[in-house]
Amino acid sequence: TLIGPETKMAYHAFATIVCPLLVSLLAVAEQTASIANISPHEARRRILPIVRQTLANYERFGPAKSFTGPIIRGDAQTLRMHLRAISRRPAVQDVYKALASAALQYLPAGNRKTLSHILRGATPRTAPRSAAGKGRERKRSGRQN
Repeated sequence: TLIGPETKMAYHAFATIVCPLLVSLLAVAEQTASIANISPHEARRRILPIVRQTLANYERFGPAKSFTGPIIRGDAQTLRMHLRAISRRPAVQDVYKALASAALQYLPAGNRKTLSHILRGATPRTAPRSAAGKGRERKRSGRQN
């Protein structure tokens, strides 16, 4: 397929996301691992099997059916804990928030409204913090898609 002049920059942005920015994401993953006291070498050793399986799932099933983790589950508590754990590295937290926000926009997610508020730094009234509230939040997460 030929790329016309009107779409050339969009195609170039696409290629940049696929390659150099993917490498940038992996570098951010290494930085996140360092917060957990995992060396860059060990982080790469642990990252590669996960990335390979994720790419195989993406190829076979597409993005929506390959997507896993706290966002698809609508797990607000885990999202809060992740953000707290990486708060010492603002650049890492910025990448996490940007990718999580994109996931909320383009991929299946539970509890979208609450997760969106958390990512923007707000604490919605519908997101209880108490142990008793956790169960209610999980129940709601299945209904708020």
